Amino acid sequence: MTSIFNPDTIFQRQKEVVFTFLDHEIMLLNPQTGQYYSFNKVGAYIWELLAKPTSYNELIVSLQAKFDVEKEKCETDTKKFLTLLLDKHLIEIA
Repeated sequence: MTSIFNPDTIFQRQKEVVFTFLDHEIMLLNPQTGQYYSFNKVGAYIWELLAKPTSYNELIVSLQAKFDVEKEKCETDTKKFLTLLLDKHLIEIA
Protein backbone atom coordinates (compact mmCIF):
# COMPACT_ATOMS: atom_id res chain seq x y z
CA MET A 1 0.00 0.00 0.00
CA THR A 2 1.31 3.44 -0.94
CA SER A 3 1.56 6.05 1.79
CA ILE A 4 -0.50 9.18 1.25
CA PHE A 5 2.37 11.12 2.81
CA ASN A 6 4.73 11.37 -0.11
CA PRO A 7 6.40 14.73 -0.86
CA ASP A 8 4.10 15.53 -3.77
CA THR A 9 0.76 14.72 -2.12
CA ILE A 10 -1.40 17.86 -2.20
CA PHE A 11 -3.68 18.65 0.74
CA GLN A 12 -6.40 21.29 0.83
CA ARG A 13 -9.16 22.48 3.12
CA GLN A 14 -12.68 21.15 2.74
CA LYS A 15 -14.61 24.15 1.42
CA GLU A 16 -17.56 23.68 3.79
CA VAL A 17 -15.49 23.97 6.97
CA VAL A 18 -16.12 27.15 8.96
CA PHE A 19 -13.22 28.52 10.99
CA THR A 20 -12.03 31.42 13.07
CA PHE A 21 -8.67 32.33 14.54
CA LEU A 22 -8.56 33.10 18.29
CA ASP A 23 -5.21 34.58 19.29
CA HIS A 24 -2.76 31.89 18.17
CA GLU A 25 -5.33 29.10 18.04
CA ILE A 26 -8.04 28.10 15.61
CA MET A 27 -11.59 26.82 15.95
CA LEU A 28 -13.02 24.70 13.12
CA LEU A 29 -16.60 23.61 12.57
CA ASN A 30 -17.56 20.78 10.27
CA PRO A 31 -21.14 21.78 9.36
CA GLN A 32 -21.94 18.30 8.07
CA THR A 33 -21.37 16.75 11.51
CA GLY A 34 -21.86 19.78 13.76
CA GLN A 35 -18.54 18.99 15.45
CA TYR A 36 -16.20 21.74 16.64
CA TYR A 37 -12.44 21.36 16.88
CA SER A 38 -9.84 23.56 18.54
CA PHE A 39 -6.16 23.47 17.63
CA ASN A 40 -3.04 25.19 18.96
CA LYS A 41 -0.77 27.62 17.12
CA VAL A 42 0.90 24.86 15.12
CA GLY A 43 -2.48 23.54 13.96
CA ALA A 44 -3.55 27.11 13.16
CA TYR A 45 -0.39 27.62 11.11
CA ILE A 46 -1.01 24.41 9.15
CA TRP A 47 -4.59 25.57 8.51
CA GLU A 48 -3.23 28.89 7.21
CA LEU A 49 -0.87 27.04 4.87
CA LEU A 50 -3.80 25.00 3.57
CA ALA A 51 -5.60 28.16 2.41
CA LYS A 52 -4.30 27.04 -0.97
CA PRO A 53 -3.57 23.48 -2.08
CA THR A 54 -0.21 22.63 -0.50
CA SER A 55 2.10 19.66 -0.89
CA TYR A 56 3.18 17.54 2.04
CA ASN A 57 6.77 18.60 1.39
CA GLU A 58 5.83 22.31 1.43
CA LEU A 59 4.10 21.80 4.78
CA ILE A 60 7.15 20.12 6.31
CA VAL A 61 9.59 22.74 5.01
CA SER A 62 7.38 25.62 6.22
CA LEU A 63 6.83 24.05 9.64
CA GLN A 64 10.55 23.39 10.14
CA ALA A 65 11.38 26.98 9.25
CA LYS A 66 8.65 28.48 11.46
CA PHE A 67 9.06 26.27 14.55
CA ASP A 68 12.71 25.15 14.39
CA VAL A 69 11.83 21.47 14.75
CA GLU A 70 13.80 18.42 13.61
CA LYS A 71 12.58 16.89 10.36
CA GLU A 72 11.75 13.46 11.81
CA LYS A 73 9.65 14.92 14.66
CA CYS A 74 8.01 17.37 12.28
CA GLU A 75 7.04 14.59 9.87
CA THR A 76 5.72 12.32 12.62
CA ASP A 77 3.59 15.06 14.22
CA THR A 78 2.38 16.43 10.88
CA LYS A 79 1.31 12.98 9.67
CA LYS A 80 -0.72 12.48 12.86
CA PHE A 81 -2.34 15.89 12.53
CA LEU A 82 -3.15 15.54 8.83
CA THR A 83 -4.58 12.08 9.46
CA LEU A 84 -6.87 13.55 12.13
CA LEU A 85 -7.98 16.33 9.78
CA LEU A 86 -8.65 13.80 7.01
CA ASP A 87 -10.54 11.48 9.38
CA LYS A 88 -12.73 14.38 10.56
CA HIS A 89 -13.34 15.49 6.93
CA LEU A 90 -11.76 18.90 7.54
CA ILE A 91 -9.26 18.54 4.71
CA GLU A 92 -8.93 16.41 1.59
CA ILE A 93 -6.30 15.21 -0.82
CA ALA A 94 -6.45 17.28 -4.00
